Amino acid sequence: MIVEVNMLNLINFTLIKNTVEKEIRNKSVIFLFVLTFVVMYLGGVLTNTLQIEIEESGFSTYLANASMTVVIWVISLSAKLVAALIAANIFKSDLESGVISQILALPIKRSSYVLNRMLGGGILSFLYLVIILVIGMIILSVNNLLPKGMDLPVISMIASLIPHFIQIIIIMFVSCFLSLYFNKIGTLLLTLFYVLASIGTYAYISSGNPVITGFNISSIFGSIFYGILPRIGEVSAISDMLSFGAELDGEKVKSIIFGLIHLVATLSAWGFLFNYLFRKRSF
Repeated sequence: MIVEVNMLNLINFTLIKNTVEKEIRNKSVIFLFVLTFVVMYLGGVLTNTLQIEIEESGFSTYLANASMTVVIWVISLSAKLVAALIAANIFKSDLESGVISQILALPIKRSSYVLNRMLGGGILSFLYLVIILVIGMIILSVNNLLPKGMDLPVISMIASLIPHFIQIIIIMFVSCFLSLYFNKIGTLLLTLFYVLASIGTYAYISSGNPVITGFNISSIFGSIFYGILPRIGEVSAISDMLSFGAELDGEKVKSIIFGLIHLVATLSAWGFLFNYLFRKRSF
């Protein structure tokens, strides 16, 4: 009960609203939104045209499966990129403009400031994700690009929004951490490197490969991204799996549980370190 009260005290809706209003005008995010829509729309139209041409060849089923895979992949990748773009700016822009010193002069705790900036950016990124997910599914349906006999997995897609939001918050956290030491471009590039490396490491390990394959650079980096940092690769895989309507068996549920335990443990450790460094820094 005390923990819940303390958490509520950290929430500042004015700061969250300010974050959303500040980042919704981010030209990079607007451009990426338009680009994502155009890519999905043109891809849908092109695929539909090809499907009509080869309807009787038996290739249409494969084409429909491929189309859905590409749309889900584009949605997932663009959602991560938008989150990284917003995250690289929400904290660093305050540092560079000096606004952070004015905000912290108010009766706002430093932990509350960071939490609300992250929540504001996370909410905006999540809204972007929901919009492009709906647009993507409409494009698939209108262009008859769903595999034959398959309905849109609406329930599982809604469920996929939970791990999607979790990975958005992780990206926000990692980017805010990096913002303490790097400029916007550096923060963005390092955040994207972290995301892609984590996903790549997860795919490598889940294929049956060992985490450690001798004392070499790739093994060291693999161990870091798999053991020490929050494993966003697993969260991303869960969200994509649910988006495709895949069923969760016992092994997958077990993997998810252990992944969540690792996620909570690593986020707690890095969160404690970030809070310590942030409190020690003067603005």
